[in-house]
Amino acid sequence: MKHGSFSSQGALGPGAPLIGMALVRIVSGVVEVLAGVYMLRRASLKVALSVNAALGLVGPVALVVATIIGAVGLRTEMRPANVALLFAGVLMIILAVS
Repeated sequence: MKHGSFSSQGALGPGAPLIGMALVRIVSGVVEVLAGVYMLRRASLKVALSVNAALGLVGPVALVVATIIGAVGLRTEMRPANVALLFAGVLMIILAVS
């Protein structure tokens, strides 16, 4: 495999989790940008605060979903203890920012 490329070996090949994680992050970013544009177009602080509150869920959900996809992709390469530590770390991040 070349540097910077990904494999496309079947539905669950190494490329599928990578593509899934990237798509989750792209969609999350697009939602954030569109929300910012919506705030500017509405030109209302009240609306902006409401949209911002709703966006508070987008980041953590994207983090959890992308992590799950990545962990599933590496499930044969990671020990169960490492998977548990990975999810414990994600949980701590979510708890710290909430």
